[in-house]
Amino acid sequence: MARPPGDEPAPPRRFVAIGAVPHIANITGWATAELGRQPWLVYGLFRTRDGASHAVFSGDVIFTLIGWVGLYIALAILFLGLIAREISLGPSAAGKAHHG
Repeated sequence: MARPPGDEPAPPRRFVAIGAVPHIANITGWATAELGRQPWLVYGLFRTRDGASHAVFSGDVIFTLIGWVGLYIALAILFLGLIAREISLGPSAAGKAHHG
């Protein structure tokens, strides 16, 4: 027998907490890379200006930035469209679609 809509059990806490893992991994990787450069700067063996890449041009940076911004805008539009569709179905239609 199917449960009525809205009577689903809450997801386990570990499933909710797992959403933070990619963000933590991203920040940890960035911090590791940046902190690895610091001793060279502190002891004067590596200047900040020497760390800049001479192979990457400003056009490359702008192109990449526009690409990522475009991707995130497309994902946001898709997300909002899907949310709007679910809202327009209402609770009873969404429940019937997901529960048989």
